[in-house]
Amino acid sequence: DDQLGEFHEQAQDESYRAYLDMIIPHRLHPVATPIMVAGGDRDVTVTLDDLRLTARAYGTDPVIFPQMGHAMMLENNWEAVAAAIAGWLADRGL
Repeated sequence: DDQLGEFHEQAQDESYRAYLDMIIPHRLHPVATPIMVAGGDRDVTVTLDDLRLTARAYGTDPVIFPQMGHAMMLENNWEAVAAAIAGWLADRGL
């Protein structure tokens, strides 16, 4: 997919550091801010096990989107992700 190719071309060093922060539990720091941990069930960058581990480390449940890869906002059904984020924020009065 051309959009995903462009996404990977634009990824910078910070993208890899963010990835490490998500998948290495000892690098996760306790936070008081509510966090929504979301991912696609077809993501080959962050596995479902990594997603669940990250959510557990932050004391929340993961939101898993079916038929989606890593760049969920570039997927065909991105509106479902946007709606879930908007709903999550609204539920918290944000």
